[in-house]
Amino acid sequence: MTEKLICPNCERFSYTTAPCEPTPCPYCGFVFSEADKGVKKMRRRILVIDDDSTIRDILAAILIKQGYEIDIAKNGVEGLMLLYDKRYDLIISDINMPIMDGIKFYRKLIERMPSMRQRVLFITGNKDRETDMFLKEMGLRHLLKPFTTSGLLDALNEADAFRSNV
Repeated sequence: MTEKLICPNCERFSYTTAPCEPTPCPYCGFVFSEADKGVKKMRRRILVIDDDSTIRDILAAILIKQGYEIDIAKNGVEGLMLLYDKRYDLIISDINMPIMDGIKFYRKLIERMPSMRQRVLFITGNKDRETDMFLKEMGLRHLLKPFTTSGLLDALNEADAFRSNV
């Protein structure tokens, strides 16, 4: 079993094998103490972007119950602003939103942060030709609304498995 820790010195994350003493930070060499070990565990952080408050509330309830730390944005512009300040393990985004839709958001995201390319799960109720082509061309995971809790959790597990292999 591994634990994800964040270095209090350089604020980057690393992994250690539990319950062993953590190894030094691979980035800056900071040596974790036993006291640091319990405090510095990181929960996976997810950014939820959707203009529908009901969907945001449902996603928040499910994700928090599963132990994820979440932030919420109402459109792609708000999502990009949050991405300047924080790192996310995964982004869950609607496609059809005002101000900046999910497709424009995704294109700007990978332009600025290419490492996030496969860390996006789209949830959409509109599967028109343009949306379908975009999802297929980019090879992106997606769920159709209405989605089930088990469908969402399966998609999250798939995304975690993908990240572990990168």
